[in-house]
Amino acid sequence: MKFIPLNKSVFVKRIGVDETKTASGIIINSEIKQGEEVVKAEIIAISVYNDDLLKIGDVAYFQRNKADLTRFDGIDSDVEHYLISEDDILAVEE
Repeated sequence: MKFIPLNKSVFVKRIGVDETKTASGIIINSEIKQGEEVVKAEIIAISVYNDDLLKIGDVAYFQRNKADLTRFDGIDSDVEHYLISEDDILAVEE
């Protein structure tokens, strides 16, 4: 299935979960740390209206509360996928 986001949206696949280990060995997932809800994801589809700053395969960071968690038939359900506005992407790895 080919998926093309509309407007200036980007479809991303979450990669990795940031974790912090305390001195006593307790692992704290970044999703549950208050105020630190930044998600790392790979861009897998880009709108035709994009500004050419983003490319498929880029690794992007965004605030989880700015994105919509999406589920579609035929797309890996074990991995979180998000639809996000290009304007809400905080940074991209080079």
